[in-house]
Amino acid sequence: MAGVALYRSSVRLRPGDIRGQKTGALCYVIRPDGFKIPRDAERVHDISTSMAKRTGVPIAEALSAFVESLGNASVVVAHNFKFDFKFDANVLGAEFHRLGVRDQVHRKTRVCTMEAAT
Repeated sequence: MAGVALYRSSVRLRPGDIRGQKTGALCYVIRPDGFKIPRDAERVHDISTSMAKRTGVPIAEALSAFVESLGNASVVVAHNFKFDFKFDANVLGAEFHRLGVRDQVHRKTRVCTMEAAT
């Protein structure tokens, strides 16, 4: 059985208020550290390994800003929540753990736009 490579090519966040009004935004391309972004993922997100190496930031920097922004949130809305936050393939959770950062997402109310649309 082949192993599963977990990686993160970008972190995006758009904070909003209770009325859904945008209150800020952040978007980071993650600099690859020991991995290559697969071609299939590149086709979906338009982020290549070479582009991420050139323009990306360390994942610790992106997650620090992400966690700080989550501090005041009561609800986290994401598209395809199961991919990023599911416990058995928890891409961001694994990065939180590796970096010694407390996972704030699982303590919040979560809404998946992909599931809501189906």
